[in-house]
This record gives sequence, C-alpha cells and structure tokens, in this order.
Amino acid sequence: LMRSSAASDVYKRQKASIDNNLPIIIRLNSSDGKKTHFVTAIAYTGSCSSASSISVIDPAGGVIRTLEEAGTARNETVYGDYIATARRS
Repeated sequence: LMRSSAASDVYKRQKASIDNNLPIIIRLNSSDGKKTHFVTAIAYTGSCSSASSISVIDPAGGVIRTLEEAGTARNETVYGDYIATARRS
C-alpha cells in the first residue's frame, strides 16, 4: 500500500508503474472526505503530469475514461492515495 497526497508524486508513481506494465488501483476521495471509489489506471498520454493524461477503467459503467473524468463523474477529488498492484506469475 502506497499513499501520497502530492499530485506530482502520485502522477510520477503512476507513470512508473504503467511503464512497467503494472496497472494501478487508485482510490478517489469523495467530496465529503470519505474514500469511496476505485478505478484502475492502465495508460497515460504525454508526460503523465495531470489527471486528464491518465486513462483508467472505471467499474462504474465499465468504461475507459480519464482519471479527471472519473473523479468529476462522481464528484470526487482525483488526488487521492492509491494502491500499486503487481502481477503474480
């Protein structure tokens, strides 16, 4: 379990995990402060420096959207902590 509140640190770690072919489960923070929703980061564009550059699979509807869109759709902040996942062989 890895936690960070600095957006730049979160994006840096997401980029590194995706570059290593490891999707990341991201916990979004709800507007009332509760952590209520998870998405999985699978890709990014550019330098992976913003929520709009990260593609996620959102289980709410099973759609691929940007991290920014996933947060906006549920009125949640995208700079939550996250859990890095690893593949098992």
